[in-house]
Parts: sequence; C-alpha cells; structure tokens
Amino acid sequence: MRELTEEEQERCKVSLAQSLHEHMLSNRNEWLILGDETGSLKEFEGKKVHRPSRMMWIAIPPNVTLPPLHPFYHGQDAEWFEEETIDALKHLNYNDEVGCFIFTHEEGESPKNLNSEIANKEHLLMWQFTLPLVLEWVASNSQGNQNVSIYIERVDPLVPGEMPLAPLMQEFVTGLQTRNSWAKLSFKEHSILAKNPLEHLWLGYTDALGHIFNDDIPKGESDLFHSMINKAISVPYRQLSLNGTIRQLLKETSSSLVFLKSLSDISKEDIRDYVKPFFGGAIIEARDSLSNGEWQNLLEHFKNTAETIEGQHAANLILTDIDVDSMIDRFNKDKDKYIFLKSVLGSSNHIGTTKIANKCKVYIDDLLYNGLELSKWEHKKLKTLQAGANDNQFDWAHIINFDDFDDFDEDDVLDWNEETQHYYGSQALSRALRNETRDWDEALEIENKLRSIHQSDAQYRRRYIIYSELMMMKSEFEEAKRVLEIEFPNQIGEDDNKLHLSDRYYLASLLKACALSNSIDSFQDYSEKVLKSLNEKHPSQRIAYWYCRWAHQILQSEQQEFVDKIDLSTLESCLVHLLSLKNYDFFKKEAPGVILACELIDLNKRGLIEDEHESFLENVLQNSEIFANDWVSQNPPNEDDWLAPLNFNYR
Repeated sequence: MRELTEEEQERCKVSLAQSLHEHMLSNRNEWLILGDETGSLKEFEGKKVHRPSRMMWIAIPPNVTLPPLHPFYHGQDAEWFEEETIDALKHLNYNDEVGCFIFTHEEGESPKNLNSEIANKEHLLMWQFTLPLVLEWVASNSQGNQNVSIYIERVDPLVPGEMPLAPLMQEFVTGLQTRNSWAKLSFKEHSILAKNPLEHLWLGYTDALGHIFNDDIPKGESDLFHSMINKAISVPYRQLSLNGTIRQLLKETSSSLVFLKSLSDISKEDIRDYVKPFFGGAIIEARDSLSNGEWQNLLEHFKNTAETIEGQHAANLILTDIDVDSMIDRFNKDKDKYIFLKSVLGSSNHIGTTKIANKCKVYIDDLLYNGLELSKWEHKKLKTLQAGANDNQFDWAHIINFDDFDDFDEDDVLDWNEETQHYYGSQALSRALRNETRDWDEALEIENKLRSIHQSDAQYRRRYIIYSELMMMKSEFEEAKRVLEIEFPNQIGEDDNKLHLSDRYYLASLLKACALSNSIDSFQDYSEKVLKSLNEKHPSQRIAYWYCRWAHQILQSEQQEFVDKIDLSTLESCLVHLLSLKNYDFFKKEAPGVILACELIDLNKRGLIEDEHESFLENVLQNSEIFANDWVSQNPPNEDDWLAPLNFNYR
C-alpha cells in the first residue's frame, strides 16, 4: 500500500475533522460553552509581559448555528487565517444571543506549595475561576430545560478527553440546584478537546475573540472590532476576588435573602466587574422569590447600609426596574413603604428611570400628606433624592430661595453633618444646572463653604471638580484647569494629579478644561485613560465628547509636533462610542439623552460626524417629560452654541 504524502495526510485530517463536526452538529440540542486562553500566562509567575494573558469563553445557545472554521485554524497565523478571523468575528457579532467573555489577567499567582504538575497549571486556574460566572450567565439566559456541554482547547500536560473541571462542576451544580434557573440545566459533557486539527470546528471562535484588542486592526474593519469590544463582556481576572468573594457570592445565590444582603459587602470594583455583568438574572430571581417577611428584613438592611457606597450600589442593583405599583401594597406599615420608596427613588436617579422616580415621589408625597412623620435630617435626605430626580428632567421646582436656607450661618459650617452637606451640595448643583442670574454666585458661595470642611480625599476631589466646573461656567478656563491639576492635589498633599485620572468625573472635567483653555500640555498622559473610561453610563459621553473636541482642536492647530501625538484610533473609538450610546435606553430620554444629542449635533457641525442628529434630539424629547421639552425649547441648540441646553457638568 502506498504511503500517503504529508499533504495527503493533512487533507485526510481535514476531511475527518469536518465529517466529525457535521455529525456532532446533527445531534446538537444544547448550550455549547467553549474556552481557550491566549498569552504566555507568565504573569502567574510575577513576570511582566507585553501581551496580557486572557481567558476567552463563548456560550452558544441551542438555536444558534455558526459556520465551521478550518480544522487547523489558529488566529495567530494572520497570513493564512486573517480573513477567517474577520468572518468569525462577524458571525459572533451578528448573533446577539451568543455570549462572548474575556477575562484579562490583572492579579493572580500560581500556588507554590503543590507538587502536582496539573494542579499548578495556570490554565486550570483561569478555567476554574472564570467558568462559574459563564455558567451563571447561561443559567440566566436559558429558556426552559436545557442541556449544557463544555469544551476547552487542549494545553499540555492535559490530554483530550480529560475532565479536570469535574470537581468544580459537582461543587456548583449540586449546590445551586435549589435555584430554578440552575435546576433546569443538565450538564452532559465537560472535557478537553484536541487541536491541530480542532476536534470541534467552533473551538476556533474563542481564538478569534482574543484578537479584538489587537493593536493592528485589519484595514476597513474598525467598526467590526469596536462593535465586538462593546458586545463582549470583558473584565479583569482578579484571582483573589474570583476565588474568594465572587465564588462565595455565587454559592449564596441558593439562599435569596442571604445573597441579596451580602451584595452590600462587595467592593465597588467587584460590583462593577463581576456582579453587574453576571449576576443580574440571579438578583431578579432572588428578589422575586422573597416573602413579605424577607422583604421587611431586606428593607431594614437597606436602612442600615444606606450611608455606605457599597450599600448604595447594592440597593441600586436590587431595585432596578422593580414594579413599584405591585410592590407597595406588600408593606403594611407606612414607614416600611417609605423606606422601600426612598430606596427605589435613589436607584431610579442613578440609572435614569424617571417615570419610576416620579411615581415614587407621588407615593411619598401621599404618605406625608396622610401623616407620616420624618425627622429633620430625614427630610433633608429626601429633598436631596428628589432634587436628583428633578435635575434629570430639567425641573428646577425643588430649588429653594437662598434666603430661606436653614443652618447656613458661616459659624455653623463646621458642624454640618453629612446629610446637611449633601443637601446644600444638591442645591448648589441644581443652581449651576439652571444658571439663572444669581445662580452662579449662590452655587459658588455654597461650594466655598463645603470645601472649607475637612473631608476625605475622594470628597475633596468631588468638591474641586464642581469648583472647576463653576469656573468654566464663568469662562475662566485656565483657572478651572489649574484648580484640577494643582490646587486639588496640593489640598490633599499630593504632587501628581494623574493619580486621579481613573475617576471618570474628574477626567471628564479635566478634558473639558483642557479643550476650552486651548491647552496642549499633558495630552498624551490624559489620553491614555480615555478608552478605559468608556462605558454605557454617564459621564462616559462627556469623556468621549471632550476628548474629541480637544483632539480636533490640536489637529486644526497644524502644529506638527503636537499633531503627531494624536492617536487617530482613539479619536475614532470615541466617535464610535458616542454613536453607540444612542442604542441605550438611558440615553434616549431626559437629561442624558439631551446631553448626548447636543454633543452629536455639535460634532456633526464640526465635521467629525457625518450624519445629522437633530432628529435624534427630537426622539429624545418625545420620550421625555414636559420639563425637558420646555427647557430645550427655551434654550435650543443654535449656530452660536450647539450645547445651549446644557450648563455646568451637563455641558
């Protein structure tokens, strides 16, 4: 018998792989979870690397079929497979139901006290600490009873067919069977698959996913890569959190009240990176299963944790999009109704659900009218919350006459408690947003007093951000920039303001001050933080907008030494980001929508965006309450100022 040539052997392998793949798909009726990692994983040894190591997962529901990739597909072989990588990303981008997950190493080391080669495998660490979150996402997005299979691309010394994740699966599947969503999942297979050729011809999609953060984007594909960056759930790999707080939190989802209360113990970083992207379904599932007695317990917990930032974040997560009308009658006592409504009001302000906020205000007014009594400080807390709801709608009815303020005597300023500070701060903010004749002077007087109170570095930062914005309202742009770059760091005993660039509110105001003062200094230093600060929330749109304004201004200056420093890909990313925000409900109405619409109109008039956006502003106003419509009609965007409806930190 003639021995096959190397080329013929390769062709046989391809044919066998394709035949096997077709057979696997013909019998498929399951969720398919596929995993692969990229990078050297040297970070686990404490070494610095140029290309960060990442763990990628894709979760494909039973009703989605993807085209097979080449059996020898490998995303790093750009010369051979660049076109197939682009096609793979297009298919992932097109199929909205497919989950795409990327965990980029930020913290985590290999255990040093284990002898087993496999036990020490960094790959196994990434698999076992990230897969539970992907399974939670699948459980939340499954419809009815579903089968699940999990396959991971082989890495030495593990061999195809091994099941290194069996203990992990047993731990979570058994422990979470009391939850309705997990009880509907049946786990069929979880094993290692071969590569070269790929044992499953969809396994390469995880490899393709790892390329969306490449420095070099194929010509003409920037929109696709930016779209995939927005689609993918991309979060840090922090081993201490994933193997500690988050692992325990997932186990606690089996007990609804314990789980919901434990959210207030989670750091804001873990809330942002893990709870929000993965636990949304679990929160709703737990919330909807609470008995009346458990709700009473949870409301008491809200009350006890309301002063902490972690408690506020937890309440926001739990109460998002809750049906106020169906819930209010579950509470017999007026005080319990008030605590519930106040919590929902605060959450609604944070996420911009104005209709729910207005409903809460009506219910609370009715409770007060019918005899509910509140302390002096509780009244101030309520007024602060109501002011936030009104500001989101350009409704200034809550602004109190300056002469009617209580406790505003200068001698008493050091005695102001935290609630009094919040109350006066909200009054200053509302005045600055309205910006009538006396508003600027009154807002500045309030803020000058608030800055004189000893406070934490983060509180000082907020006060100086507001001070800088007030300076910019007065067209004192150089002074506004100095306040943020020099005066604030000096106040807290620091020399370098760059330590605060990760604060999105600080960065937004700083970019604005630099753009309006025609500055060129520090452009590169500040620009490096821009892309990492873009998300689907306020003030993300301000960061993107003012970066575009600043970069465009430098480009027009024709000072080549500075023009050469502009990263056009960052400018393009900011423009794409601003346009993408039109798809989020938060930016389709009220103040957030008006802000975005005016920014897009302005950038269109400057030639940075092709399409007009006056029609988008019209749609925003159709979705908004009467106050926003009245405000924009009184202050319409115009050739002299396309941001005319916006004052202070709305601008």
